[in-house]
Amino acid sequence: VANLNVENSNFSLHNNRITTTQKFDPAHIQLQDIQIKLVVILVNEDTLNGDLLSLSAQMPGFKLNEGRFALQWNRQQFAFTNLHLASNTNQLDADLKVYTLNSNEDSDLDNLELNVLGKIEPAALAYFFSDSLLDQFNHWKPTEVKLEGNYNQGQGLIKTLYVKTANSYLQVDGKIMDAWDHEKINWEDIAINAKIGSDFKEIITPFAGSFNIPDGITIRALSSGNPKRILAKGSIDTIWGSAQFDGLTMLQTGNTGLDVKVIGEKVDIGKWVDVPALGPAAFSLVAKGNLGTDQNLEINGTIPHMEVLDQSISNIAIKSLTRKDNTIIEVA
Repeated sequence: VANLNVENSNFSLHNNRITTTQKFDPAHIQLQDIQIKLVVILVNEDTLNGDLLSLSAQMPGFKLNEGRFALQWNRQQFAFTNLHLASNTNQLDADLKVYTLNSNEDSDLDNLELNVLGKIEPAALAYFFSDSLLDQFNHWKPTEVKLEGNYNQGQGLIKTLYVKTANSYLQVDGKIMDAWDHEKINWEDIAINAKIGSDFKEIITPFAGSFNIPDGITIRALSSGNPKRILAKGSIDTIWGSAQFDGLTMLQTGNTGLDVKVIGEKVDIGKWVDVPALGPAAFSLVAKGNLGTDQNLEINGTIPHMEVLDQSISNIAIKSLTRKDNTIIEVA
């Protein structure tokens, strides 16, 4: 097949009974007003090269206005490049290359390059995702998404992972190793920069428990480690104060080990925990020990300044010991 042109066509595929579903269902596929321009350059037993020059179609809950891509597939490489998808104001561009360095058929195709750039309004994808999932993102307006990186012979580089809404953003870069092995996966110098505006705040609020969360939190962090041993340091800045942290978290069956230092400046404790009597405070705390089954956590620190009932208190020493069935707090 050298060329394939399809115009003003319809296609449907139904498993068992004919029906139109409100959500995408691979057992009930309906496409209307299909327009396709396809050029197949080469096809043989182990090679497929082709260009989809143009594709548009209407599904029951989604319209693809424009689609195109180039495909190269052989025993050494799978390349899915120049991908462009557009639906109304939403668009996605991507390049994906997966390749192996030798012709051994048993060789893992774990060498890849990926570049994705898009601007998407989550509500426009309601046809493809459950309402329970999209309810968390439906309030987002068009969102910028960017992912660029590579993974070669067990060494991965995240050049940038970027998500930006109208009032929030998340940017991540760094190195990740042995990503396909859950027992060996680890990372190095993963840098995280984020601003938590109302869009992100609405997602994390259910996990905050009794803590209040202000708008406009800025987070900067650097992390290395693995799922069982995480090193992290950074800072958090908010309208209710700022804090710096540096420490180690160790995850074990039934326990979380901590060795963390936190320094806070002008932290308005009352607003965080909804206790108006407590005002801004400065503090330096060190937490060491375990939380969980074998709970034994000791916190030592100083509070150079704190406001309580509009009165200033200075030079407070605090010591706390938390075991499985009791907590002892000493304040001097």
